[in-house]
Amino acid sequence: MNSSRKLESPSGTRTVQARQAAAFLMAVASMLLGSACRTGAGGESSPSAPPALAVSLARAACFGSCPVYTVELFDDGGVRFEGRAHVADTGSFSARVPSDSVQSLVRSLRASPTLATDGAWVEGAPACGRHVPDGPRFTLVVHAGGPARTVRFDAGCTDAPRSLAALAEAVDRTANTRQWILGIKESN
Repeated sequence: MNSSRKLESPSGTRTVQARQAAAFLMAVASMLLGSACRTGAGGESSPSAPPALAVSLARAACFGSCPVYTVELFDDGGVRFEGRAHVADTGSFSARVPSDSVQSLVRSLRASPTLATDGAWVEGAPACGRHVPDGPRFTLVVHAGGPARTVRFDAGCTDAPRSLAALAEAVDRTANTRQWILGIKESN
């Protein structure tokens, strides 16, 4: 049986593959929700909400050696870094920063006029203006503190607000990504 065979329904055409994907996602969500318990000091399990994703930044490849990675900051101060290319450390890494630093970052990002709504300053988008290829690109998503806001930025867009790069740099500073990008470890 072809798993991408189309079926007709009163609401339009749906594929079996889409239904299977939806069923799989529901099963994964159920497993994640069911395993959201932590063990307390006495060994007993107590229900606890997992840390919530506050901010994510994904930097994309360019024609040169732009670092390619994703960093996620969680409301409890957790940091998850996935280095893919042109970084000192490739693979998955985690760290912690003060949760107050994450909350301060969220407030700062939310205060930025460029994050008042979703936006795209990428090649082909009306807001881009003239496009010069091979610039650094990133996607920044603020999940905490209100409705999720997503901004896609390509430095080659001549009409893109330059303040967007500073917002991404603030995420990098808060997460201390240079430890994985450049291999610079901070000593305590």
